[in-house]
Formats: sequence, structure tokens, C-alpha cells
Amino acid sequence: MAHFPLYIELNNKPCLIVGGGSVAARKAGVLLSFGAKVTVVSHSFCEELEGLPVKKIQGDFTFECLAGRELVVAATSDTVLNHEIATWCKERGVYVNSATSKMDSTFLFPAVVQKEGITIGITSEGKSPAVTRQIRKQIERCIPDRLEERLEELERIRELVKEQVPDQLARKEIFYELIRIGIEQQESITIEVTNQVIDKVMKEYEHSD
Repeated sequence: MAHFPLYIELNNKPCLIVGGGSVAARKAGVLLSFGAKVTVVSHSFCEELEGLPVKKIQGDFTFECLAGRELVVAATSDTVLNHEIATWCKERGVYVNSATSKMDSTFLFPAVVQKEGITIGITSEGKSPAVTRQIRKQIERCIPDRLEERLEELERIRELVKEQVPDQLARKEIFYELIRIGIEQQESITIEVTNQVIDKVMKEYEHSD
């Protein structure tokens, strides 16, 4: 059965990664990009981890390290230890991902697209990480430049449209037209442009009655 794509807030949340290899580094990088406070416990740390702004605890893992964590990643090469960490977390309702067992995980680590204000998670349910990485690259190429500016403009004019246009279907047509202008034509969605679109769409609605 497929996993439900749940987006959660991680900004300033304490997260723990057990393991110091390339898998741990990759997952630490993703968590950091969402503002998480990441601690890594391992006997040694790969070069990629050494360059990341994470708190490093060098030495043996103990279960005391798990206390107070919002999210845990078991990324060691020891499948038994990963299972024990996952079991501890699941018993206490802590989100956990095991790098060696999908069945032990309460969430999957997707390939993440973060571009121009858009966040997309892609997973093959663990069947082929290579496929998800390739799809991620294709999606990144499809996201237009300056989209984040258009999203901010749309957010600013949303209340204006709601106030002026009570009809929900008409509002939908207006937003579609504004999105077309902003994305396809790469024009700024200003208040003036918004009012022009509102007038145009409402006249079309009047003539269709």
C-alpha cells in the first residue's frame, strides 16, 4: 500500500540521525534545507557530513540520544540496531525512518524538489531510488523561473479577488487567467492587472446569462 504524502513543519525541530555515512549525509542535507536542528551520532563522519552545519556526537549510540526528538533517522549499516531504534521510536510515537527497512519506517524519505516556492516529494515506495532521482530532475526542469515571485503576487491579491467577486466559479476563472498571465506570459500580477482580469471575466459572465 502506498504511503500518504504528509508535509510536516520541521523548522527548529530537533532531529536525530544515527550513522555517519553518505546516506546519513544526504538525509541530513534534506532536513537542514527545511530548517531542522540536526544532530548526528556516529563513531566517524564522512566528508560530506563534516561540511554540514549539524551537531556531531562522536561515539557509541545510546537510547538517551533519542529523548526529545521530533524525527529520527536510523542510517547505520547495522540492521539490528536500526530495527531497535525504529521500535523505540514507534512505541513512543516518534517519526522514524530506517535506511535498511521500509517496514520499520513510519515515513519514507522522498526525493525532494524545492524550486521557486514549490515543494514536491517523490517516492517509488523504496523500489528504485534511481528512478525517483531521475523524475526529480525532470520535474525541476519543468518548474518555470520566477515562479516564486508569481506565487507571492497571487497570495497578495487573493483577498482582493474574494472581496470583489463573490461567485466561486468566477473567482476560479479569474485565478486561472492570472496564473496564465504570470506563468505563461511571465508578467507581474499587479493590482491593476488583477482588476483588468476581474472586469474581463465578469463581463463574460454577464453576457453568458
